[in-house]
Amino acid sequence: MPNERHNLSSLRRRCPMLLISDKTQNAYMRIKQALLRHETAPNTFINIRTVATRMRVSPTPVREALIRLADEDVIQFAAGRGYYSKPIKADEVKAEYEMAFMIAKYSIEKNKIEFDRIPPVLVPEIRGQSDLSDKENEADGVANYLETLYERLAMISGNPKLVKVTHQFGERTHHIRRFGLMVEPEFIEFYSHMSGLEKLLLEGDQASALKSLVQQHHAKSDILQHVLEKFEFRAETSKAVLEDLLG
Repeated sequence: MPNERHNLSSLRRRCPMLLISDKTQNAYMRIKQALLRHETAPNTFINIRTVATRMRVSPTPVREALIRLADEDVIQFAAGRGYYSKPIKADEVKAEYEMAFMIAKYSIEKNKIEFDRIPPVLVPEIRGQSDLSDKENEADGVANYLETLYERLAMISGNPKLVKVTHQFGERTHHIRRFGLMVEPEFIEFYSHMSGLEKLLLEGDQASALKSLVQQHHAKSDILQHVLEKFEFRAETSKAVLEDLLG
């Protein structure tokens, strides 16, 4: 029996996904997406049984999903009390953007794989929609384009770990980026600059691409603070319930 437990523990360390049930994975994805929208007030208690009832599963997969989310720092855990939604921390978000910038800069400098060998993505058109649903869809499209472009930049480094970290950055900050595109006109300008940076790389003008990236990063840092203040205010004044956001 001791050897069996040791072998099982070793298997968990080497292949953790083998032990994650479909129900747990589904609960994890749905809860994570709902939380990253930051439409529930920060420090809101997450009731495992209530969430499980809404998702029509037992409490076990929900509990396992919350353990993963706490480990990823998406939510907070208080011993003896439970799990809580996490407030937005501007310094942490800015650090995420700084990290993504440093990876992109390093990747362009490294240039191990030529950019034109990385599969391209469709560049969305900005039409300035007035209808809310159309505006949201447009913001989603632009946010997805920017996140994919950051991943493509990481790919030219030839380092898959940097690509993974960049993907996680895009996932964690998607709703902030989407919100910024909807409420801060200057955020749209960064989109046009990034598509311009893409063209420079396709033309092989590495020096100009680096210069453009640095300029955008410094300009974005100032605007990001305003976006985060508005985003945080929306979260703090929200009356949305997590269970209603699970989809």
